[in-house]
Amino acid sequence: MLNGNDPSVGKTSAIPRIIDLVYDRRIDIAGPQKIRVQRMGGPLTIDRGASRGQSLTQDLPTEDLWRTDIPALSSKDIVINLFQFKQIDQVRKYRVHFKAVLMSAQRDPTKVRIDNGDYPMNDTPTTKRPRGTRWCKTAIVLAIIAGIAMIIGLGGGVTGALGPMPAFGAFGIGLPLFVLAILTSLIGLALSKGTAGDASTRGTWAAFGIGVILMGTILSQAPSMGGPGIHDISTDVKNPPLFVAVVALRGASSNPAEYLDDGTAEQQLEAYPDIQTLIVERPTDQVFDAAEDAARALGWEIVAANRDSGRIEATDTTFWFGFKDDVVIRLTPRGSGTNVDIRSKSRVGRGDMGANAARIRRFLQNLSDVMGA
Repeated sequence: MLNGNDPSVGKTSAIPRIIDLVYDRRIDIAGPQKIRVQRMGGPLTIDRGASRGQSLTQDLPTEDLWRTDIPALSSKDIVINLFQFKQIDQVRKYRVHFKAVLMSAQRDPTKVRIDNGDYPMNDTPTTKRPRGTRWCKTAIVLAIIAGIAMIIGLGGGVTGALGPMPAFGAFGIGLPLFVLAILTSLIGLALSKGTAGDASTRGTWAAFGIGVILMGTILSQAPSMGGPGIHDISTDVKNPPLFVAVVALRGASSNPAEYLDDGTAEQQLEAYPDIQTLIVERPTDQVFDAAEDAARALGWEIVAANRDSGRIEATDTTFWFGFKDDVVIRLTPRGSGTNVDIRSKSRVGRGDMGANAARIRRFLQNLSDVMGA
């Protein structure tokens, strides 16, 4: 530990560096109790000249590596090379391991076995993951992704930043993800007995609760989840009202404005038998004004209102996704009364989930309440 070549003839610091670890054959790194000379605060002086194999008359006091070398010199720069850093990290893992062993021994000494073999310094002791942890963490991630997708879809549709189909598509991605989040959270909470393991308990329960509430709300608000795959509904399927003014607004990519003979009438009569012509015992002029007022009250945008032909055309835009559906109302004199026919057709999509039928019902109900039909 002394430098025999020092010009001071042996008068030198025991260890000039801030940290110096001594090699030990058994565990690679010796703890403070294994080191006879670690660090001295000042120079060591002897009376005779230095020679090989020279030793001290007594052991020098040791200093703990963690309590003294680093904290005591925290105000000074400490330079540690990569090798020293790895040694310190290995000592830390070594101590953490045996601290865990001692704690286990205090809880139940019969379950602790001391092995005299070498401890693998490079291996970090691991503990078994609580049951349900992975399922709960997966549920939280799925719920977050689903929420983001649905917010993008709804926000993009309301603000117009996204078109109707992209907005609805983003929202549609979130629905199955929330279903998966509900299922995975249920499994995880069941396995962990409601604790969620190492995952966030609040996050897991939130993923489950929000998913259930959201899916229940969507299912209750959907007009008809099992409706037929049609998007053109009319009170008169044999002679439906014709679109005139809105044709130019529909665009080339929209569904054709014509009433197609593709089985739509048969499917409508089977699914919506209540959609029929409304008979109002009032003059056509009075019914025309009332019909136009009813359409405006529902928030429809009036495109054309031709009193002579008894035709009112309008466009209804859905709030959340911005879907545009076109409506045409036809008034036909019938003696002293008036026949009211209405047709509603979506611009895009094949099935409307019952939206057009629900729109027609609302209009006919409003007009009936006003005219007493």
